Amino acid sequence: MFHYGFKYRENLKDYQYWFEREAMPRLSREQREQAIGQLHAGQAARVIAVDFNCSNWTIERLRLSL
Repeated sequence: MFHYGFKYRENLKDYQYWFEREAMPRLSREQREQAIGQLHAGQAARVIAVDFNCSNWTIERLRLSL
């Protein structure tokens, strides 16, 4: 009989966490335009992400799309 052991159960908990957590809200068109304006003004992406309650990577994707 194959026994997965403790490590398998810990990895399973991590996997369940990522798929059971709530998704971050999407930015509306107005919010995207405001974020792009703040990026043009030189504000840090992390600060903008905190202001809009979204991921830092969401703001970085906006920067890359410019």
